[in-house]
Amino acid sequence: MVNPSSRPNLSHSPARLSRVQAIALGCLSALMLMLAGPIQGAIAAPLTCRTVEGHRQCLVDVQRSAKNHREYRAIVSIDGIEQGRTLYDCQRRIRIGRDRRPQPFQAQGPGPWICTLLDR
Repeated sequence: MVNPSSRPNLSHSPARLSRVQAIALGCLSALMLMLAGPIQGAIAAPLTCRTVEGHRQCLVDVQRSAKNHREYRAIVSIDGIEQGRTLYDCQRRIRIGRDRRPQPFQAQGPGPWICTLLDR
């Protein structure tokens, strides 16, 4: 039979509590770092903005096509409202939105502006 007084009492050991605290702190730090990425992406600052006819147009995100170097997928916000990801084809001067129908660039729209900014 084991003598109860000879077994160490680990439940109140100061070293055991600090190890548990260190593990808990490490897990909390890892969780915060994992959540910080998507939160920062959701609050993205615009790359550049301009004002046209009293409306503020901002380029929020842009990706260049690997296959067609004059095509851009961009998210534009107008007066702070994001318009959704749209394909801008600078060679054919058309944009393709969510409805997947090609539409010609508007004179004061974001299409010509995006093309002049990025086709350099």
